Amino acid sequence: MTVKLHEPQSELRQPHAAVAGVLSPADQRINILIVDDEPKNLTVLETVLANPNYRLVRAENANEALLALVEQEFALLILDIRMPEMSGLELAQLIKQRKKTAAVPIIFLTAYFSEAEHVLEGYETGAVDYLHKPVNAAILRSKVAVFADLHRKNREIAETNHALTAEVAERRRVEDQILRLNAELEQRVETRTAEISKVNLALRESEQLLRLSQAAGKVGLWEWDLATDRGQWTDSAREIFHSRRTTNDITGPQWQSYIHPEDVQASIDGVETAKATGRYAQEYRIVTSANEIRWIESIGAVEYEGGEPVWMRGSVRDITDRKLIELKLIETDRRKDEFLAMLGHELRNPLAAIRNAISILDRSDADADCFDLCREVLDRQTEQLTHLVNDLLDVSRITSGKIQLQREPFDLSTAVQQAIETHRPLIDQRQHQLDVVLPAAPILINGDPVRLAQAVGNLLNNAAKYTDPGGQIQVSLQLSPHDNKSAVIEVRDNGRGLDPGSLENLFELFYQVDRNLDRADGGLGIGLSLVHRLVKMHGGSIMAYSPGCGKGSNFTITLPCVLGAPAQIKQPELPAVSPTPTSLSILVVDDNTDSALSMAKLMQIHGHQVSLAYDGTIAVETALRENPAVVLLDIGLPGLDGYQVCRTLRAKGLTETKFIAMTGYGQSSDRERALEAGFDEHLVKPVTLSLLKSCLGKC
Repeated sequence: MTVKLHEPQSELRQPHAAVAGVLSPADQRINILIVDDEPKNLTVLETVLANPNYRLVRAENANEALLALVEQEFALLILDIRMPEMSGLELAQLIKQRKKTAAVPIIFLTAYFSEAEHVLEGYETGAVDYLHKPVNAAILRSKVAVFADLHRKNREIAETNHALTAEVAERRRVEDQILRLNAELEQRVETRTAEISKVNLALRESEQLLRLSQAAGKVGLWEWDLATDRGQWTDSAREIFHSRRTTNDITGPQWQSYIHPEDVQASIDGVETAKATGRYAQEYRIVTSANEIRWIESIGAVEYEGGEPVWMRGSVRDITDRKLIELKLIETDRRKDEFLAMLGHELRNPLAAIRNAISILDRSDADADCFDLCREVLDRQTEQLTHLVNDLLDVSRITSGKIQLQREPFDLSTAVQQAIETHRPLIDQRQHQLDVVLPAAPILINGDPVRLAQAVGNLLNNAAKYTDPGGQIQVSLQLSPHDNKSAVIEVRDNGRGLDPGSLENLFELFYQVDRNLDRADGGLGIGLSLVHRLVKMHGGSIMAYSPGCGKGSNFTITLPCVLGAPAQIKQPELPAVSPTPTSLSILVVDDNTDSALSMAKLMQIHGHQVSLAYDGTIAVETALRENPAVVLLDIGLPGLDGYQVCRTLRAKGLTETKFIAMTGYGQSSDRERALEAGFDEHLVKPVTLSLLKSCLGKC
């Protein structure tokens, strides 16, 4: 990747203040603190992370960093480990000890401390990541973007809560004003009883003002005789309760009949409390005549005679909209916390297994069985991490509208079979009995076969995980018996089943049916949401059913069929059998040293002659000198990027060389750009050995 220096976007510890409670566009930027004793490193980080939405704050030592943390709030701290006077690890420990800064995420950068114990020490200080220099710019930007977005969402929630609080205060101010108006009205009646005509005129004026106030504030008024348990309410109050009564007189039992049964006792207790304190304030639910549940806020004041409470007067208003927003914010915040906890769990578990496998491999006395075990562990856990990252990226792309379906007419059976083939290892591992029922005739679908196979695969993966070993799973595909115009895919199992109460939220993002700490089956609560969104993008629907916990589950996907000639179907191509490659001269180009060395070693093990290059300029020089048969080329390189390297070498005569892009950029637009630059293949990291061997076999 080419990194161009430009005017730094960072600022040196300059606090910003909001004007009149509204943040300016500059103040809405996300603060990110970058700490490194080398100014040039800070400049590089500023270039890599340049973004109009970020405010990058520099600190060249621990003291400057601590001062910045005292003065400002940061979404993320990017911290170099090796610094004079106080190391990054020591600084991180100080930061985590302070309540104000303990929650600030920390990403360590280092060019020296790459041993396992240093990495472990970094995570033990509370860091969320530990990266080695030179840092992959795309990876760093992606990680920073995640924490910046999380900080931005937390800030938006806080601003929303602030706005709601201001609205509540304003409405209560209106209510207090109404109470004051009522008091003034009573005073006028008492002081002007001698002047009947004037009193009547003043009363009419006050009533008109009161009606206007009630209409403007959507507030109803009431008064209650505490001795007789009878009262009156205004027309607007009766409308708020959706009452069908034609009179404004009401008794205690009649009033209680509107209140939700679960809130009746609390309302009665609230009246008793008001008699003692003089103030009445409650929120409760009512059930309307249309069986709709609404939230009501009621406030009032008690009047005393001879020290005994005799009257209570006040107002009511419908606060359903505000209450639903409050409850939704609470639920959103809870799910956010649960997701972060689950994400940490799901990432740390594979990392722990990988760490253990590396520790075993470090021992000189490890035997062949140990090596086989470690290889299997590393393969499984890498696959798990890849699956998690892919699911997160897919959900993000769908949510932001960046995912595009590659539609084509095809037989839906092929997608079902592909899903079964992909997840067969897990099903076999858990010793499940799998029954597959497919139609004899093709069922035509106009859709994306890869994405539909992914959707069915997610359902199969869930069935395999949540069915005890030895269970039964059935996958069937048929035309809908109702109209013969829809395809119906069913995935059944006799596993753990679902609580009927969970079905309503089952397809929501990050929803977890099982929230216990014992989460042996893993998952982030995004698989079913991804299935729902992919099916919906195809114009279909998905339903879930379960008789209850322990009684199995049934997921049904319904998709519209294509009404046309079967000849329009694109027949699936059988995978070509690649010949065993002879020894090839291969140039491996990657600025990540570990990635380059491990790939070079892998190619040497398979009998190929390998050269290495760690940046674009050296890659061009080496390729022109050695004329390799294959170039395994990373895209994000320092100096010349992978696209420029490929174009340059093609222009200088390497027309017979096979260029294979191996990159973390995996969108369809990235693939198109690679092919336009002259690449023969575009592979997304991590690349499986079987896929790479298939590409090399075509040389």
